[in-house]
Amino acid sequence: MIVKEVLSKEIKPISFSKNIAKAQSQIEGFNLTHIPIVEKGFLVGCISEQCFDSADATQTVESLKPHIEKFQLHENSSIFDSLKLFHTFDTNIIPVTNEAEQYVGVIYIEDIVSYIAKFPFFSELGAVIIVETSIKQYSLVEIGKMVESNNSKFYGAIVVGFENESVQIAVKISQENLSSIGETFERFGYVILSKLYSDKKEDLLDERYQQLMKYMSI
Repeated sequence: MIVKEVLSKEIKPISFSKNIAKAQSQIEGFNLTHIPIVEKGFLVGCISEQCFDSADATQTVESLKPHIEKFQLHENSSIFDSLKLFHTFDTNIIPVTNEAEQYVGVIYIEDIVSYIAKFPFFSELGAVIIVETSIKQYSLVEIGKMVESNNSKFYGAIVVGFENESVQIAVKISQENLSSIGETFERFGYVILSKLYSDKKEDLLDERYQQLMKYMSI
């Protein structure tokens, strides 16, 4: 999916000649963290709401020129390119330009999250196992085979971290044969860091341990 498919044109960009008080009113009205600055149709950058909060409301936006932050996406960019920008600039909108660098609109973080949330990795009921292995050993194909060899569905995997020569992967699977899947990972040298599901075998062992401790305390 590309950016222009979730493009919004409801935000009117402001120019340096705009009064700060009016610009601030627009920011508050749309609950924006940043507002795009456009001159003669071309994107200059963005200014954060925090800059407006501490500014002299009687001045023009040009007085905030030193606080310009430059981030944007082209309309034909992948929506996945937006994720790093949302995080890096702590923003809830990203301005979008065409190939000529002319401003064409913005994308909202809510729209991107809503789109990604529909992916089976997030939407399907199931379990998440976070495993660790060496970078050299990591193979998405191998992970899928280990899951499916235990008659479970493999919904996908996401690399969630790197540490030295190791990689951590979040694996989303259906809830069949979870214990045997975990044992298969361990047999192939994967370290299980976290299991986000109820392991009936472990629950039973924990229950018996608690009963034993209760018996011994009598």
